[in-house]
Amino acid sequence: MEASKLDKKHMPQRATSAVWYDRPQANSYTYFEGERSITWSEANKCCPKDIFPACHNAEDSVTVSGPKDSLKVFVDALKAENIFVREVDSCGYAFHSQYILPAVGNFQIDLEKVIPNPKPRISRWISSSYPEQEWDEPSAKLAGASYFVKNLVSPVLFHESLLHVPKDAIVIEIAPHHQLQAILKRVIGPHAEYFGLMKRNEDNRVHLLSSLGRLYTTGLNPDIEKLYPQVQFPVPKGTPMISPLIKWDHSESWRVAKWDKNTNRSQMITEVNVGSDESPDKCILDHRVDGRCLYPATGYLVLVWKVLAEIKGKDVMSLPVTFEEVKIHRATVLSKEASTKFLVDISNAGEFEISEGGMTVCTGRVYSQEESVKTDSSELLESNDLKSLPLNQNDIYKELKLRGYDYGPAFQGLAGADIEGNKGLLKWTGEWVVFLDTMLQISILGSPKRALCLPTRIQNIKIDPVLHKTVMNSARKEYNGLPVFYEKNTKRIISGGVELKHLKTSVAPRNQGKQIPLLEEYRFIPYNETKILSKSDEEILGRYIHVCSSLAKTILELSGKNKDQIYNVMERFKEADELIESYLKSYTDNHVLLKSLSGIINTATSNDLTQHVKNYVNSYLSERDKDLLSQTMLQEIPLRTVMDVVLENAASRRLKILEIADTSVPLSTKISEFFRTLGALKVNYLIAHSKSDILEKSNLPSGNFELSSWDPKSNLTFKDIDLCVMKFLNHPSKGHRQILGNVLATLKDNGFILLLQRTCLVPAEIILSAVGETVLPIHTESDLEKTFKDLKLQVICKKSDSLASTMYLLRKSPDIPYEDIVIPVIGDKYEKWVDELSEKITIASMSSDPKRIWLVSEASNNSGIIGLVNCLRQEPGGSSIRCVFTSKGAPKLPEFNLENQFYQDIAQKDLTMNVFKGGSWGSFRHLTMSEDDGKVETKHAYLNILTRGDLSSLVWVDSQLKYFREPADSILCQVYYAPLNFRDVMLASGKLPADAIPGDLALQDCILGLEFSDRLENGQRVMGLVPAKGLATTVAADPNFMWDVPDDWSLEEASTVPVAYSTAYYALIMRGHLRKGERVLIHSGSGGVGQAAIAIALSLGCEVFTTVGKC
Repeated sequence: MEASKLDKKHMPQRATSAVWYDRPQANSYTYFEGERSITWSEANKCCPKDIFPACHNAEDSVTVSGPKDSLKVFVDALKAENIFVREVDSCGYAFHSQYILPAVGNFQIDLEKVIPNPKPRISRWISSSYPEQEWDEPSAKLAGASYFVKNLVSPVLFHESLLHVPKDAIVIEIAPHHQLQAILKRVIGPHAEYFGLMKRNEDNRVHLLSSLGRLYTTGLNPDIEKLYPQVQFPVPKGTPMISPLIKWDHSESWRVAKWDKNTNRSQMITEVNVGSDESPDKCILDHRVDGRCLYPATGYLVLVWKVLAEIKGKDVMSLPVTFEEVKIHRATVLSKEASTKFLVDISNAGEFEISEGGMTVCTGRVYSQEESVKTDSSELLESNDLKSLPLNQNDIYKELKLRGYDYGPAFQGLAGADIEGNKGLLKWTGEWVVFLDTMLQISILGSPKRALCLPTRIQNIKIDPVLHKTVMNSARKEYNGLPVFYEKNTKRIISGGVELKHLKTSVAPRNQGKQIPLLEEYRFIPYNETKILSKSDEEILGRYIHVCSSLAKTILELSGKNKDQIYNVMERFKEADELIESYLKSYTDNHVLLKSLSGIINTATSNDLTQHVKNYVNSYLSERDKDLLSQTMLQEIPLRTVMDVVLENAASRRLKILEIADTSVPLSTKISEFFRTLGALKVNYLIAHSKSDILEKSNLPSGNFELSSWDPKSNLTFKDIDLCVMKFLNHPSKGHRQILGNVLATLKDNGFILLLQRTCLVPAEIILSAVGETVLPIHTESDLEKTFKDLKLQVICKKSDSLASTMYLLRKSPDIPYEDIVIPVIGDKYEKWVDELSEKITIASMSSDPKRIWLVSEASNNSGIIGLVNCLRQEPGGSSIRCVFTSKGAPKLPEFNLENQFYQDIAQKDLTMNVFKGGSWGSFRHLTMSEDDGKVETKHAYLNILTRGDLSSLVWVDSQLKYFREPADSILCQVYYAPLNFRDVMLASGKLPADAIPGDLALQDCILGLEFSDRLENGQRVMGLVPAKGLATTVAADPNFMWDVPDDWSLEEASTVPVAYSTAYYALIMRGHLRKGERVLIHSGSGGVGQAAIAIALSLGCEVFTTVGKC
């Protein structure tokens, strides 16, 4: 490395010395050089003996060397023959000739000193000193002294060297003047770029930098930092910024290329504006798919058709066209706020491309037809009857809407179709985009799966507008539209003058929207329930009661009670000090009782403890409705289920609700929130409060409501109330009874009362009441139910937490003499009851006498009576419908008869839904389901990814195999091992679209898992294939795709075999018909399928060749 540095350091001095030594040796010779327009071979023939060709510049350019006098005579002779000759100043030396041989000796010695260690020439060094046939000689391969001596005394074969330069090269001439530019351009050609770094009579610094800039424009990136001293960072303070030095130069004007419709007719920009009422594209707003306005796929074809018509100079309606290999790369979402621009480009070969926003949206081929494309559908018309199509326009677009196609009126062009989607009638409105799109719609209608699919490929489509007009005119005479036919096997659609072949669609991702999905479960809820709390809520409430009771023990001790009295109260409550301490440190706003107990203990003195406790008790009473003990009944179960009963039995969709309150947090907010989710329901909410000054605005509903004062001792002035709400009224029994009586007077017949009441005290409250000598008002269930009976109120629902509170739903049942009609509902024998039901509903809707129609389904789970009644209630006369449903598996009940004492209670309550299940009467309700609620223990589950591309969404899903197996002859297998295949990884990561899988697997909810291994009940070890859902605990496998596992294989090893070996076997044996001794090339031999293919081929004695990728 040091020697190398030394050589480079002293190189300029040594090179100068070598030249200086050579010059005296050659100085005794004075020569001229001349240039003439003759070839190299001609120069060798015509030159005198003392003149030699020195440089072969170009095919007709040669430089010669020789004595001055001889050259002058030779030049004059050439000029006499009109041959161009020009003198070249060589400073008196005849370079590249024998006349310079005396300088070789000393030059060789000095050069060997300069270049002591010659290096090989690189491949890019093209030698002009040696002929091409001598390039492999040792002296020609090394850049040493001998090479440069040879260069000095030998002719320069410049022309031969230039023949090796690429025709598109970038040529840089390093010389005091770029005099070879003309020769370089002649030999290399016009496609090369030429640059000289110096030029005579110019500022070479400016010329050099200018040439470097031109090199940059050709794509090179010169390292110009080498030209300047190295910059030391940070730069000194005061160094100017470079940005102000760069400014736009507007001294020159430049021509801007613009598209001209008349000069470039193969390209056109089309602007689509759906926001303007005057725009012809406004109808495209009706092309809505999954809530988004998409530009129709057929619109791209019409755009290309119009551009082609302009190129041909013809009208669109007279130009038949054929499209081939059309591919739609992406959908275009249109906006009303801004227009969308499409650039249509058609090449001379017919290849077209449509782009939008700089991205390709559609490609394909298009060409015009000189003659008719002959898509006449007369043969199909003869074999099909189109006058009695079962599906009308409403039926068709209701079905398409269920699939996600929200077509507006402009794109509802299917006037009728058959159920299979094989034939139909299309409307013709004069819009080709609309007509072609409605042709595609019939193929969607014929798909058995309700999936959202968009067209992505069309192999061929022929459009003949002339033939279309003829067919349309004849069809209008016989049909109310244009016949359209869809052949599913060939995927061919034909209508009028249009024929489309091989339409391919892909499943489109559904628009998830911004709303959080509402997840609900549908389950049976009894009308009467005790212990309604969930296990977790019961544990939380139990700990809270125990902690409060433990604190109350301290208050008892402070009050001087004896040990026996304390033990009797506190025997069941012995909480750890750590738990009490944690509650005291972290209690919340709903720990009202806990804060009161803590306050008493922390501030108690020996002076008048009773009065001290009494003050805290009164404070607790004013906020008792905020305590955790009073909030157990405000959860979805039971509050929502009870409100559902009210709504289900309401006479109209207008409810007038009155809430009687004396607490700081009324129920109005929760009830209004529930009814707000029911858009079709109108609620007039009234709040009557005895202490309106304690109400906070945050505890009032956000919608419309009326607030008024209420005196518990006075009668209420409200009338025709549908529902009255009462929550934890702190009144004695007598006052409570009076309030109920006043409320009853405000109700309309069949109106409801929702009553929440504290029905028992917890031990801590009992202690506070005793020590503070203050009565904490409660009303026991027995007292309340006696009051209800006296007031003739029907108890519809009773919900209790069995700890502190009870909720009642009461009904004011008038004494109305109904005419009761009983109709048994038998699921599979509709003829026995449907006509009778229709007749009775009609009579009930027209009669002024009150009637009740009881639909009864006994011991059947599939009669559909629940859904039937829900629908009938919306129809005229539906208010007379009542449902009695006895679930299969329920205890045996007497046959339904309203005279039977067992059913008289149902008749008195007069509820719409009466379902007997699990030994209780109730109804089915929707309840919000959280993720935790959806978790169940099951033996049958499979692994699925909820969001493709998001591996964190992999979850176990409850399998349907616990209910049924499909197909019926499949074998239920317990999965021991289920490997991950490459396809599973690609699908789960989102790198492989689901519709790339053949068949209809893309429409299934889970497509992961292909193979497994298992041990059957008889001990047989098997491995097998399944279409999907193989990553599971159990699978239903086809016996034809199961194989025994060899004894020397483990089940883990066996699970990896079916996919790889069945794929290889199918390819090589069944499709390739591989025979013994043949030669096989197997790509990707290191993969699973590749390894299997190698094993199969070797087992047949084949010669195997394989390729593998880099690791």
